[in-house]
Amino acid sequence: MDHLAWLSKHPAALRPPAAPGRTIGALRGGWRLVLIVVAGSVLLASGCTASRPVDPAEDAGPTAPDLAAASRVGTAQAADALPLDHPMDEQALVDLVLARNPTLLAMRAAWRQAQARAPQDAAVPEPTLSYGLAPASLGESLPGQSITLTEPLPWPQRLSQRSDIADFGADAAEADLTTSRLQLVADAKQAFAEYWLADGQLRVNAQLRTVVAQLDAVQTTAYGAGQGTRITALEGEAALNELDHHAIMFVHQRALAIARLNYLLHQPSDHPLPPPPLALPEPIPISDARQLTTLALAQRSDLRAAQARVRQADARSGLVGLQDLPEVSLSVGYDTMWNDPNMRLMVGVEVALPLNRDARGAARDEAQAGSDQARAQLQALTDRVQYEVQERFEHVLESLHILHLLHDRSIPTAQAILAAAQSGAASGNDATVAVLDARRQLIAVQWEYQQAVADCHEHLADLERVIGGPLPPPAPAQETP
Repeated sequence: MDHLAWLSKHPAALRPPAAPGRTIGALRGGWRLVLIVVAGSVLLASGCTASRPVDPAEDAGPTAPDLAAASRVGTAQAADALPLDHPMDEQALVDLVLARNPTLLAMRAAWRQAQARAPQDAAVPEPTLSYGLAPASLGESLPGQSITLTEPLPWPQRLSQRSDIADFGADAAEADLTTSRLQLVADAKQAFAEYWLADGQLRVNAQLRTVVAQLDAVQTTAYGAGQGTRITALEGEAALNELDHHAIMFVHQRALAIARLNYLLHQPSDHPLPPPPLALPEPIPISDARQLTTLALAQRSDLRAAQARVRQADARSGLVGLQDLPEVSLSVGYDTMWNDPNMRLMVGVEVALPLNRDARGAARDEAQAGSDQARAQLQALTDRVQYEVQERFEHVLESLHILHLLHDRSIPTAQAILAAAQSGAASGNDATVAVLDARRQLIAVQWEYQQAVADCHEHLADLERVIGGPLPPPAPAQETP
């Protein structure tokens, strides 16, 4: 029979039996004590879980994104899409990537998840309420029943260490979010440079093919008139075939760049994009490697994450060091199965005895090994940061050297050759061939210059990533007395 149904048919079971030396009112006072204990346990449990009001804005996180809205592609994104009637702007592209890319949404959610861990770990454990019933006593006027409320009393040092572990984990998650953001910025800038390069080289390739086709026509005509060689005529045809091959390569490279940009923008791979600009800005001057290394060691977010994980491992080691403190719990209970009413109310204490020394020693060794591992990983990352800065710095210097060489020497030389060929040109096929060949060389050098510009911008974007932020202006040169 259902217990509630049985009580409805046996209301006397709710009344305490008469006992020698005790009045009925006093016995009912004992039951009131049980009700007070039950009510107190409920209030205590609710107080532990709602010790302070929850602010909805705080619960959503400081920068909580609308994950559902961010995951939709369509009309919601059309409002902030890149305008198709204007050349693509690099900064606008970066801002839109940071606003749309779901990678940052995932990392931000991981940070919020880590932040929500600290209040849980610092909270006092929930009390437990247990109830017992003697089935064989159900036929009696008062069945045998017991109720016990137990409240663990953790050591404040343990709660503090657990809170520190969670806080350091949240610090590491926040630094990981910054690292992902820097990586996205570098990816967007590099994809922008690749898009610009593929589109520009398609145009240059078309110009070069026009010149080579004219040169091939002149040489073929000269060969037909008996004024050239078969090899010269075939060289023009081979050059045209190579340029056609390059055109196909550049088309595919542009398609890949568009797909990469759309991936970063959280759009379909074939989503239309505005055309790239006709020119990229001049590369900015950079500081020396030592200054950049110092800056990277001070601001790299992955170093901050590694430092937070070292502190987290140390906090875990400190928590394990407190395991010799016994776990203590207080309990209060009421048992109707005692004949003596003075014995029914019980107050007790429960202590967990830390007797397993081998297990505690192994836990301390494990925690210490975790701290040693975190410190070694931090040192390895510090060494890698210094190497990465030097490596990217050398790549930028090399690309700047090639860029200046092409801009200051190769292009002016090719322009001078073309001017000389045009000024000295007379009638005849030889003069025409010289002018066309000089024009071909100039376009080829301009082609190399475009590649150097794109390489330089990609290396600069990668250098910004490895130093953890925008490139600083170079330090002013010190004047010698």
